[in-house]
Amino acid sequence: MIEVSRDITERQQAERLLSENEKRLQHLAHHDSLTDLPNRLLFEDRLKQALSKAPRSRKQVALFFLDLDHFKDVNDNLGHDFGDLLLIDVASRLRSCVREADTVARMGGDEFLVLLEEVESIEMVETMAERICNTLVHELRHDSYQQQISASIGISLYPEDGINGQELLRKADQAMYRAKSKGKANYQFASAPQGHLNFD
Repeated sequence: MIEVSRDITERQQAERLLSENEKRLQHLAHHDSLTDLPNRLLFEDRLKQALSKAPRSRKQVALFFLDLDHFKDVNDNLGHDFGDLLLIDVASRLRSCVREADTVARMGGDEFLVLLEEVESIEMVETMAERICNTLVHELRHDSYQQQISASIGISLYPEDGINGQELLRKADQAMYRAKSKGKANYQFASAPQGHLNFD
């Protein structure tokens, strides 16, 4: 009986270790190794789920495409290790802005994505965009180096700007470049927001 009990205990421990390793591998496959944010793969899966739910709930979905302003200057002047610390800080700031149901992801480099579900009004999207803009604006100082950090944000809305994730990402990306061209540290919509829900 002691042998059987020991055998069962060892098997349970082995199964638990295997399960923990599988969870760890799953996490690594779906999260950015630097910031621990969801990566593009997981983000696209959550976006697909959000778009499938939206028509039933009669709510909109908003996709934010963020690009840090002056990130290359930071890397060139302070090095990539310092740039990595900035990306970790930006990830933390973004997490603090959103609701629990929203998703913040790192696209790669200095590009981030934010997915807002259950959007009831354009005002809600604008409030979130302003909050993110304000939270990310700060003065970075290191020794004699100074740099204003901010983000340019492009916003696309479902269903106005696209009916699938690929279209929404493309439109938000284009809007982000418009924000860059308008002086950075601002947000631009892919198309003029209507101010009301439209599922026709």
